[in-house]
Amino acid sequence: MEQACIRMVLVIMFRILSQFLCLIILLSVAHAASAVEHHIDLTFPESLDYVEVEIRLAYPVRSLKARNAYSDLFLRFPQACDSSEAIDYRDSRLYLYRSVTCLNYRMRLLQKQDRRAFSLNSTTMVSTPAEWLFLPGLRASDSVLITVKKHAQHELSVPWEVIDAGKQTYRLRASPQSADGLVIIGAFEQDYIQHKGTTLRVAYLPGRKIDKPTMRDWLQQTVDNVSQVYGRFPHPSPQIIVSPSASSWSRQRSPVPFGRVVRDYGESVQFYIDQRQSLKQFNADWTATHEFSHLLLPYVKWKNRWLSEGFASYYQNILMARNGFYTEQSAWQKLHDGFMRGKRAVPELSPNAAAQGSWGGTMKIYWSGAALAFLADVQLRELSNHTKSLDTALDALQRCCLPSTRSWSGSQLMRKLDQLSETTVFSDLYTRYANNDEFVPFEQAYAKLGIEIKNQKVVLKSEPKYRKYRASLLEKKENN
Repeated sequence: MEQACIRMVLVIMFRILSQFLCLIILLSVAHAASAVEHHIDLTFPESLDYVEVEIRLAYPVRSLKARNAYSDLFLRFPQACDSSEAIDYRDSRLYLYRSVTCLNYRMRLLQKQDRRAFSLNSTTMVSTPAEWLFLPGLRASDSVLITVKKHAQHELSVPWEVIDAGKQTYRLRASPQSADGLVIIGAFEQDYIQHKGTTLRVAYLPGRKIDKPTMRDWLQQTVDNVSQVYGRFPHPSPQIIVSPSASSWSRQRSPVPFGRVVRDYGESVQFYIDQRQSLKQFNADWTATHEFSHLLLPYVKWKNRWLSEGFASYYQNILMARNGFYTEQSAWQKLHDGFMRGKRAVPELSPNAAAQGSWGGTMKIYWSGAALAFLADVQLRELSNHTKSLDTALDALQRCCLPSTRSWSGSQLMRKLDQLSETTVFSDLYTRYANNDEFVPFEQAYAKLGIEIKNQKVVLKSEPKYRKYRASLLEKKENN
């Protein structure tokens, strides 16, 4: 009798436990299927030496993580909102002793060091949220609504999507986190440049006097250059950071010695400039067109970055020609010279192998991808009687998939472009050349375009069929 009672109790307990586990699973599935929105309040004091953070989560958590490994060294007073209960922190992670939905802390701000830029003064803080923002894992459907409180005289520049500029409200989503994004706050000049459906949120970092009218005209022109791909700029409102170059970089005699794109909870483009040069010199420089052209693609993983660098290198020349900054002759000569530099660089390595990091492989990385973009462009036009092109494939990519919240492999990007163009052009080229030391045979397309090479100089045939074909690649387009 006693054993029967024990068995009955065990059966009941097992049924209760099973039902409880089923409930937990159902709740987990429901949570995984639904988008969530977290809320964060940021408060920056006038001194700019720290930031106060309050996080209100959509569901209880036991830990949160910052991206930088040393974040816990500058963390102060972490606690749950409803108690002064201490929170443990180590290895860039907050560990809570119970599940909570609200916590706050203070984080010391550190000036982001940048050897390329002119030194900043103490009135402007350039920092990265990777150091002071602790978050749960974000899926593509999740978001974080951020509200910022700051001193009335301070300007603010962030990479996040603007929800309400007057109320300083922004939305943060998952991102590839290609590098550390920047938040700039303090005494600096800011501008909003609207150009044919795009708003550039421009921050001019202090250090040297910058001629804003020149910068405005140059950035507008560069937006127009990249809008020549499919009639509009690929991003509605990126953060743009213009940094006066350090003296060592300004000696390179380029108006824009360096630029970079950062995909970190938003998309930012940073230019390092020599502010002493003229508008004509800025407009003739290809760097900004190259960097903005990166926004035509999602972030491509480091091991396949020859595709993203290559597409941008191809378009920097095509677009500068479409808007009249290069002649037809100079555009094709610049492309041919680039292809030859790529062909000569580390000939024993494939593009994927060169992208892993190799001495002398830079030209292989940039120009093998450019040659693939060129060949794909010509093949698409040939297959479709000129109704399809690389332009139309990237137009469809932007409409469906950009900005993207994730990193893409090279093969994923090529398959998507195949799907959007209804061909196999991209995957066929990628499969053949990505892991092959044979350089992409750009010469195949020259004959179709009436391009001959004599002593490494481009000669353009003048027959109407060739002129018309080349013009289809370089003709100026009307922006939408």
